[in-house]
Amino acid sequence: MPAFTLDPRSLHRLHDMLRESDGLALPEVLHEAGVASGELLAERWRGRLGGPGGLQEAEHLDARWFGSILDEVCQALGWGSLSVLPIGDEAVLMESPDWAEAAEGSAEQPGCRFTAGALSAFLTGQAKAPLAVLEVACRSSGAERCRFLAGSPEMMTLAGDLMSAGHDWREAFGTTPRD
Repeated sequence: MPAFTLDPRSLHRLHDMLRESDGLALPEVLHEAGVASGELLAERWRGRLGGPGGLQEAEHLDARWFGSILDEVCQALGWGSLSVLPIGDEAVLMESPDWAEAAEGSAEQPGCRFTAGALSAFLTGQAKAPLAVLEVACRSSGAERCRFLAGSPEMMTLAGDLMSAGHDWREAFGTTPRD
């Protein structure tokens, strides 16, 4: 398995924030470090789509191929496999049974905050509009798969608020839980 690739900008941002932090901001620190690595993911994405006979602009990619190419890039970077499932027209759910950031059984709550930041930066760059990512399940906290929900910041806030109140995130989209 390839090494989990971190862009040096991620580490620099992490060190800077940790020096300024009282330790309570760890989730935010990891998220922000992930945002910097999302930029590296975007560079690899453009490299995968471009080249001889490739696409010059990512937005010209047929949506049917988005998930399989994203899975290929994530695996090549050593992050793990990733499937992409649409949640209506409002969001996508990305799932992985082997995500690199997760450490099985090591936390009580989802903990792939670095990944959430990286995916948020990557998807925002692809959509050319702000997108947020919320981890709704994690192998670190006992789930079978890590699950990352991506959509507008408003929808992710609503889904996060529902989860905090003990409800299922799917209620934000008018769907019922299935697992």
